[in-house]
Amino acid sequence: MAMATHSPEIWNRPPVATPPPAKGLRLMLRVIWALLLLDITSRYGRYAVGVVWALVEPTLLILFIAFMFSFVRVHSGIDLIPFLLCGIALVLMFRTTAARVIGGRKAIRGLLGLVQVQVIDGLIAYALAEGPKWVLVSFIINFVAILLGLSYWPDDGMTCLLVLLGVVVMGFAWGVTMGALIAIFPLMETPNTIFNRMWFYTSGTFYSIDAVPEPLRTYMLYNPLLHYVEMARAGFGGTELPEGISPGYAIFTTMFLLAWGLVLERNARNIRRRA
Repeated sequence: MAMATHSPEIWNRPPVATPPPAKGLRLMLRVIWALLLLDITSRYGRYAVGVVWALVEPTLLILFIAFMFSFVRVHSGIDLIPFLLCGIALVLMFRTTAARVIGGRKAIRGLLGLVQVQVIDGLIAYALAEGPKWVLVSFIINFVAILLGLSYWPDDGMTCLLVLLGVVVMGFAWGVTMGALIAIFPLMETPNTIFNRMWFYTSGTFYSIDAVPEPLRTYMLYNPLLHYVEMARAGFGGTELPEGISPGYAIFTTMFLLAWGLVLERNARNIRRRA
């Protein structure tokens, strides 16, 4: 399959001597922090209003969807706002994190002339720019809903936080995987769009898996994002996990996808260079 011919020369730069592990880790963390600050500044500007709007926009979106769904009976064991919050916020967190990481491969190219900067540093920084934003959005929405008497504090807050972490890692893993595949095979952008639709429709965003009949239910349980959504709802409301929902499956799938993505990312430039 023919490869794109406009690959920048920085992909072919000579390898850099590997520093000792401890020093290399400190250098990597400093680079990630610098890239994170650069990304936040470039996206939201130097004024607080940019950061505020980044939180307000998704908050208004979720509240609007919740308002529309207030006229519809939702099959669940918890109230409407927590039910939709655990679904919409997690799915949007996954999608935006993955999209930022995929697009980050192009955004980081201009900085690869610096010896200290590696592609993976930028991808981690872009993922970190999305995760905390959605944690704050979820907190703001739930806090407002509590003041209005429409929600309550999570019954198991630790489970909810761990689910948020798992979704961020899975979004990062999916972004690294698809970004590397798109770098090798540019035509993979179309399948990536299809996959994103499938993630969304089978994640239980607006419905509970308990309401899905067989055999569709069995097929949907292969989606690890669905497991995270149902785990968040169970942790929020203090309810039992629905039948078929497995925290172990979600974690294993996330770690497998992350390992596979890192292997692809490590070899993407070598594959592209030899093509």
